[in-house]
Amino acid sequence: MMKSGTVITATLSLWLLLEPGSAAATNACQPHVRSLNGAVITNTAVSVYWDRSGSMRHFTNVVSEIVNTLDSAILPQAGAGSVVHVSVGSTVQQMHDALPALNTDQQWTALHTAAERSAADLASGRVAVAIYVSDMVLEIPAKERKSRPFACADVAMPSNEHAGAIFGRCFSAGLNGRTLSDLYASVFRATVKGRGLYVLVIGTNVALAREIDRSMQTTWSELKADHFTIADTVMAVNADGVSCSWNPASFRGLRVANAAVGSECRFRCDDEALISLMNCRVRPPTSGAWMAAGPPTGKTLPLALAFSRTTAVREDGFSVQLQCPKRGKYITSGTTLTYPWKTSMPTLISPDADVRRLFDGALKAFAAAVPQRSIEVTFDVQ
Repeated sequence: MMKSGTVITATLSLWLLLEPGSAAATNACQPHVRSLNGAVITNTAVSVYWDRSGSMRHFTNVVSEIVNTLDSAILPQAGAGSVVHVSVGSTVQQMHDALPALNTDQQWTALHTAAERSAADLASGRVAVAIYVSDMVLEIPAKERKSRPFACADVAMPSNEHAGAIFGRCFSAGLNGRTLSDLYASVFRATVKGRGLYVLVIGTNVALAREIDRSMQTTWSELKADHFTIADTVMAVNADGVSCSWNPASFRGLRVANAAVGSECRFRCDDEALISLMNCRVRPPTSGAWMAAGPPTGKTLPLALAFSRTTAVREDGFSVQLQCPKRGKYITSGTTLTYPWKTSMPTLISPDADVRRLFDGALKAFAAAVPQRSIEVTFDVQ
């Protein structure tokens, strides 16, 4: 079930800001701000993919702790609903519970098939969070490599059984052209004798995925696992606290309308011949995740192009040039800020180049799957 995004409208009292070392006063107002992204996912179904290949024998004690606590403590505490356990070996098969994960009797690790399946489930809404417990060493079964031309839809079968780079390609293939409205992804890494065991969390129900992540950190504190935030698209751009201000000396064509409520940005014409300049401040994008919002681009609302221009767009705001709209009623003017995704994966995630390629490919797939963040900043002019 999806609910439409929330419109954020904040008002503060009109205030005067004094420039440091200057007696010139700056007037300010609060525009209307609306996020153009994100339907809230309320589904709570979880799928857990368990790597059962022989290389997982190095992590017997750690996997035992994860099996003992994941669906009996962590997921219920976080508010998960149904939980489906899936074996990943030569094939990808559903299990009755997590206990078979302790039996690492598989020769191969078809993580690419699991990636395609989990992406399809996330995109369709069948599942809200997918969790992987694996050393992330993707091993394509020999029979599959010899008999199939494609590893997954439109992804050619590699010659090498170790092809971590196709994990992200197969995740994208599973989406089948669909997008994910929002995404939370993180990874835990437990190191045993120089080898890394990973718990990868991928969720479209961002609130649920965050709670699972927090519960994992608390419950598995004794594992001394490293934690990395890959993506939190809901927190990437903060639409709160946007304000616009101007110096009266450069804002003589307009004035604050008597009809303005509180400190809302609502203006009336004073001089049709003059251009008024206004600066709007926004909070810079949140940093720290592997996938973060980059510097925005700004676009004036189409209906306001005759009397408004957006200029000097930067991470912390933009400027607007305004003229009288020469209309008898209020016209909504404003700017749409669009933030492209930028990605950066730490190389320390693994000493194994193929595992690094797996995470790098997954990161690129995530960035391609989630629409860029956009906010709309508007004000009324007559």
